[in-house]
Amino acid sequence: MTLEIVDLRGGGAQTRPAPARIALDPDVVGSVRGILGDVRERGEEAVLDATMRFDGADLRGPGLVVSPAERRRSPRWPTERRRCLPWT
Repeated sequence: MTLEIVDLRGGGAQTRPAPARIALDPDVVGSVRGILGDVRERGEEAVLDATMRFDGADLRGPGLVVSPAERRRSPRWPTERRRCLPWT
């Protein structure tokens, strides 16, 4: 996909281009629909299966729940954001 830079600040006779639609690969669309359908039907079990299949991570032991201690230690969440969360 190529992005075209369009300066809309004025100073020229540029017109806004019509948005282009991206062609989606039908195989990818079918795969994603299958995964979403599986999650709708089987819920967390399907998410755990997909995580193992795509990421190689077996989360069946620890599960999908992040403990309060893990959330507090997370370097991705700055302290000011953590204070806003109900579980901190």
